[in-house]
Amino acid sequence: MEEVIKKLNGLTEYHKKSLARVSWLNSTWSRLHTIATYGHLEVPPSDLFGKEDAEIAIKYGNESYLKVSEIINDVKFRKIEVKI
Repeated sequence: MEEVIKKLNGLTEYHKKSLARVSWLNSTWSRLHTIATYGHLEVPPSDLFGKEDAEIAIKYGNESYLKVSEIINDVKFRKIEVKI
């Protein structure tokens, strides 16, 4: 994530906090992906995860999407410049 931040000129503190949050959510939830796909300790995913777990995952996925979309829009409207 630090490499991404270095390439974006004009990031506000809000943007930096958003990227830090997205980075944390990604690292946290990516670890659960394999378990959600294959299960754990011979227990299938359907026995490990319930509706509430799925709703939380969707909530955090939506949060990440919205935060990244804000930054993409600010790049499109030239509020943030991408250094090449």
